[in-house]
Amino acid sequence: MSKPPLDSLCIMGDFHVTPCDPGVELSVGRLATCCYVPFLGTRCNPMKNTFSLILIAVVTLNTVLSHALLKSALKSISFPQRLGDWSTFLGQCLVSPLVWGSLTLQVFGYVCWMAVLSREKLAVAVALSGAAFYGITSLVGWLVFGERLGYPQVFGVFLISLGVLLLAKT
Repeated sequence: MSKPPLDSLCIMGDFHVTPCDPGVELSVGRLATCCYVPFLGTRCNPMKNTFSLILIAVVTLNTVLSHALLKSALKSISFPQRLGDWSTFLGQCLVSPLVWGSLTLQVFGYVCWMAVLSREKLAVAVALSGAAFYGITSLVGWLVFGERLGYPQVFGVFLISLGVLLLAKT
C-alpha cells in the first residue's frame, strides 16, 4: 500500500481530513485508515473503535450463552403440547434459575447493544456480531450439547459468516 501525497484529501462521510494519513483522529473520535487505490484515488475506511469491538463480542457471547442456558432449562421444563399446559410451563419458567440467567444475560446484552448502535453503523455492527454468532453457536451446540453438523451445514455456516463479513466491508 503506497502512501498518498500529503496534500491529498481524505473523505469519510461528512468529514474531510488533510493530510490523509492512517490514524488521523476525526472530530467525532473515530479513526480513519486511508489508502491510495490505483484508478480510484484515496479512500478512507473507518476503523472500528476497540471499545465497540469489545461490546460486539460481549453481545455475541451473551446471546450464545443465553441460548445455551435456555436450551439447558428446556431439558427439565416440558414445553406445552396443548393450550391448557401453558400455565404450567410459564410457572416452571418463572422458578427456573437457568431461565432467569438467560433473561439476565439478554438484558445485559441489550444494554451493550444500545451502546454499540450509538457508535457504529447498524449494518456493520449486525454483520460483525452475526458472523461470529453462527460459528460460536455451532461450536457450543457441538461441544456442550453434542449436536453434530454435517459438511453441508458447516459449509453453510462458513458461507453465512463470509457473507455477513463482506457486508461489513462494504
